[in-house]
Amino acid sequence: SYTFDSSIKIVNIIFSKDGSPQSTNITNVVKSTCYALDAYVSENTFSVKTVDCPAPSYTVSVSANPMEGGTVTGGGSYESGTSCTVTAIAYGGYVFTGWTENGSVVFTDSVYEFIVEKDRTLTANFNLTTDLKDLSRYNINTYVTQRKIIIENATGWDIKVIDVTGKVVYINKVSSNREEVPILVPGIYIIKMYRNEDVGSQKIVVR
Repeated sequence: SYTFDSSIKIVNIIFSKDGSPQSTNITNVVKSTCYALDAYVSENTFSVKTVDCPAPSYTVSVSANPMEGGTVTGGGSYESGTSCTVTAIAYGGYVFTGWTENGSVVFTDSVYEFIVEKDRTLTANFNLTTDLKDLSRYNINTYVTQRKIIIENATGWDIKVIDVTGKVVYINKVSSNREEVPILVPGIYIIKMYRNEDVGSQKIVVR
């Protein structure tokens, strides 16, 4: 099928029939109308019919700010006119504050449903609800060795390790003086730890 988005009134279409090049004219084309070759009439002549135009697709991109504040879902490719629902979930120690686009607030609830009519770039924003401290303030030691994150002196703490996409790759309650977190993919990770009202965070690089 063919779509014309201009003021052109006559269009010549070249196509193949039985292995030989053929052509036909579409006259009085209408802007934003889709056409398809319908039936063979005679040499170099086909009848043409209008057809439903395929719906364009748009991209909905979602991200979290800051990355360690929470997770977001719902991004992807959508046909024009379809419904999209994006969801933001805050991690412990953070609260969701709203969806923004190009720096402007577009929705304040964590679940945002809308009709896709164009590309969208949405950011889920999170704020700290407690005093987030470096883990060293709690005498917790962290380091990397042989693709493992080692956490020491954290007995009784809940631990969560998050990658740069916001995905939780490890979660556990520490029951010994030394916790080993295996990491398969090199990159930057955020260690989040919780104990009662205490919340700590540490960025670490696994090479």
